[in-house]
Amino acid sequence: MQLNKDFKKDFSNLDDLIYMTPADVAAVIAAPSVGSVYTKLNRGELPEPLIRENRRMRWTVGQIRTHISDQVEAFKLAQAERLAAAPFLDSAKSKRGRPRRIAMSGGVL
Repeated sequence: MQLNKDFKKDFSNLDDLIYMTPADVAAVIAAPSVGSVYTKLNRGELPEPLIRENRRMRWTVGQIRTHISDQVEAFKLAQAERLAAAPFLDSAKSKRGRPRRIAMSGGVL
């Protein structure tokens, strides 16, 4: 499969069993370079390639789609947890910094 400008658009129309090169994966996940795909793979941030022989690595479109959907779900869950754990802000309280001089001296400057 050749890497082209419209690969992201083509990705949605591909069959799940088509093989993808590291360059194709980089285009789909918006990685800055092919080297970053290898870095993400070594960190465990990408699924293990289906084919890994000598210098050849191939993922299937289905693997990458599943990985992307899992990442989206994890992000949504983390965002919901952050919103649920956020304390409600009281407008009467100072939000940050030290108290103003008026509040410290009882209203007298």
